Amino acid sequence: MQRTGHCLCGATRYTITSGAKFGIRCYCSDCRRLSGAGSVAQFAFPEEAVTIEGPLKHHFGTANSGNALDFGFCGDCGSPIMKTTTRAKGLIFVYAGSMEDMDGLPPLRPVFEEARPTWDAPHATRAPEP
Repeated sequence: MQRTGHCLCGATRYTITSGAKFGIRCYCSDCRRLSGAGSVAQFAFPEEAVTIEGPLKHHFGTANSGNALDFGFCGDCGSPIMKTTTRAKGLIFVYAGSMEDMDGLPPLRPVFEEARPTWDAPHATRAPEP
């Protein structure tokens, strides 16, 4: 099995040579800021199965839990590509939106759902037309 993906401009690309271990939809404040949305979908792969080519810029941080975080973005367009955390050593989390083919991925499990914004409710009503 091989899966590929890339950033918005195409300068940073990756290849994954194994299936995803699991998928999450994360609602933590870091992921909300990263995505500009209420959550971000990501899939965990063994780090040895992920090869990234092209410019990759990193932002290092610390989660509220104290775990170290490494966010990887395209060095040209800034698209989020991946992250690692000391909470899940040996795994790379790849952002679902950057993947070419999303067939065959496991279901997403919500994490840090207590931080989910009220406007991002699963069955939110549509805003009235102006």
